[in-house]
Amino acid sequence: MKTFLYPATALALTLSCTGANAAELRIGVLTTLSGAQAAPGVEMRDGIELAVKQLGGKVGGQPTALVVADDQFNPGIAKQVAERLVRKDKVQVLTGIIYSNVLLTAAPVVLEAGRIVLSSNAGPSAYAGEKCDPGFFNVSWQNDSVHEAAGKYATDKGYKRITTIAPNYPAGRDAIAGFKRMYKGDVVDEAYPNPSLSTFR
Repeated sequence: MKTFLYPATALALTLSCTGANAAELRIGVLTTLSGAQAAPGVEMRDGIELAVKQLGGKVGGQPTALVVADDQFNPGIAKQVAERLVRKDKVQVLTGIIYSNVLLTAAPVVLEAGRIVLSSNAGPSAYAGEKCDPGFFNVSWQNDSVHEAAGKYATDKGYKRITTIAPNYPAGRDAIAGFKRMYKGDVVDEAYPNPSLSTFR
């Protein structure tokens, strides 16, 4: 099953899992900082920087360095940046990712290197249940769980025929899958608009 931890707990766990020494804990903050989808990414970066500042520059009692990078809401760029963060910048933790399509290309790079991915927002089904990776921690929610509740609600309210709409990328498809899992009526159509028109996760 997917693991949910508060950020401080997961980062403290990282200290032992990665063999980090007292010299410095290096955290990669990979998030969306440019383009139409940047607003939550900028807030994510600012929140993480503020948290480390309020902790006196230490996480888990260890001096901490943040390496911030922009994924540009582009999965291909996210993968390249994740490779740089792991190989060049030597980060032990990757966090800050907002969107599931970005996480699905960046996370494998980090996990295969034996590092930790602390997903601060995205919760794709590809890292849930039997597919969960021991290095993957989610402090948000499963993409489809909220929509399962909506499907159950629609069924309980007696809605017989429904058209669904969600952005055409992993989180949108997870949302519809979750809804349909619990909805007992007839889904007459499914629409998947371009995700560049939305800021869904």
